[in-house]
Amino acid sequence: MIFDCGGDRRTVEVRGRGADGALRILVDGTPFEVQVAEEAPGRFRIEVGGRAFTLHGAVDGRTLHFSWQGRAYRLTRESGQAGRGPQSGEVEAPMPGRVVSLLVRPGEDVAEGQGLVVIEAMKMENVLRAPRTGRVRAVRAAVGERVEPGRILVEID
Repeated sequence: MIFDCGGDRRTVEVRGRGADGALRILVDGTPFEVQVAEEAPGRFRIEVGGRAFTLHGAVDGRTLHFSWQGRAYRLTRESGQAGRGPQSGEVEAPMPGRVVSLLVRPGEDVAEGQGLVVIEAMKMENVLRAPRTGRVRAVRAAVGERVEPGRILVEID
């Protein structure tokens, strides 16, 4: 995934969680282990390299709005990235969350913009929509399952 924060572009790859529950991520090839805990709706405790931070944030589509140390930031995931998105027909989790509803099944025809999966994250439900018209090849999630950012949830041919 490529993120842009005020013109500062970073390549971010989420590798999943370790046995200790830390997110394993690469930012421009540099590995980080990040502990994330929601303290209250929209307020998160983040630990990186033994340092703890509090972030306040909300997700709006491909954009994460957050404040940290008194400054407001907007982190936007670019669309049309190589290997993902409308061209490939892969729909991925944009944030950590829990699948609350599957709106399609394999073999079903879908239209661009049609709801595919509903994820609950930060006490909000987010509908993930089809990036293009096509047929659902696979659904790779189950209701109640926790998912991490970047995980492929639906594939469309």
